[in-house]
Amino acid sequence: MIGQGRGWRILLATLSIISVAALVVAVWRAYTPGEAVNLADVAAVTLAAATTIGAVGIWSRRPPTEAMPTEADIDTAARVLAGLVERQWRAEARHRLLDDPDPIPVQWQLIKNKSVMSHPYLIAPETFTFTGGTSDIAELARRFRALKRGRLVITGAAGMGKTTLAVQLLLQLLSTRRADQADHAEASAPVPVLLPVSGWDITLYPRLHEWLAARLVQDYPALAAPQLVRGAAALVQDGHVLPILDGLDEIPGQSRPKIINALNDSLTHRDQLIITSRTTEFTSAITQNGRPLNAALVIEPKALTRDAAAHYLTTCLPGSLPPAWEKVLAALRSGALRGLTQLAATPLGLWQIRTVYQAPGAGPTSLTGPLGAHPSPGR
Repeated sequence: MIGQGRGWRILLATLSIISVAALVVAVWRAYTPGEAVNLADVAAVTLAAATTIGAVGIWSRRPPTEAMPTEADIDTAARVLAGLVERQWRAEARHRLLDDPDPIPVQWQLIKNKSVMSHPYLIAPETFTFTGGTSDIAELARRFRALKRGRLVITGAAGMGKTTLAVQLLLQLLSTRRADQADHAEASAPVPVLLPVSGWDITLYPRLHEWLAARLVQDYPALAAPQLVRGAAALVQDGHVLPILDGLDEIPGQSRPKIINALNDSLTHRDQLIITSRTTEFTSAITQNGRPLNAALVIEPKALTRDAAAHYLTTCLPGSLPPAWEKVLAALRSGALRGLTQLAATPLGLWQIRTVYQAPGAGPTSLTGPLGAHPSPGR
């Protein structure tokens, strides 16, 4: 379509230049040497012709103005993007065993250090508490939807399930996107897209929207299709994408407050956001920046109890427990083995126990031996 528009421009420009050239030739033929008035006319016509030809040439090379995307264009691009994102992260969720057989039961709550958050009235319409577990991700998603601007920071120590919660929220929000759209009478509920914060170069892309637009086309090339490109270009700018930025703690310390500042400069009242970070690194970034992430709720996980860890491992085992596993679970519930207790204290440690010691041909005997009695190196 763009190529056809430019072709017509070139054709019209060529015809215009030929017409102007013919006029100049006709004037020169009528020129009578020695007549001052006649000479002035010829000079004026020649100068006007040169100016006209230059302007026509510039006009012919200018790309045609594209039509504004319609709601149908944007909705189609959003549906395609939602399908691509869901397919990508459903596969990742299967790989991470997020629902096999159930999510690890991490409980989340408001961060205790309220100094890293905005004023409450900016975050939620009324006195707000944010508690819930990954075993009921639908309720956590509902609470997220209730936030005034839909901005959430997921903090916690290493291995506490920050990225896992982000993926779970992404999939839940995708699964209810159409229903949310109908309930809120919105033109299009935002499509959650998970990206690593480390990929954002704020010197190259000072505004979040600029980087998101570039990454969407890079990560989801289908959006560059002729029938989608017009709607896809409007997704980010019009608030139809919910960026989930993972791993603020994974970028250099001096860059973290700059990212917080860039987010505050970029986000408008309609822009939602989810970001993950280790608690210490996020707190330091906010302190250095001098102001919190605007209108964002900040949550942290509760400690995973021994009973919750034992219950999760039990759900991954046969109904009739092998004696070796009965011994492991009893030791875990009692806290008798320090190494085992520490290993099972985080979602990552629980995931390692089930994937390593419940694998075919493996067994949990070493968990109640020296490994279970003493912390493993580096933990």
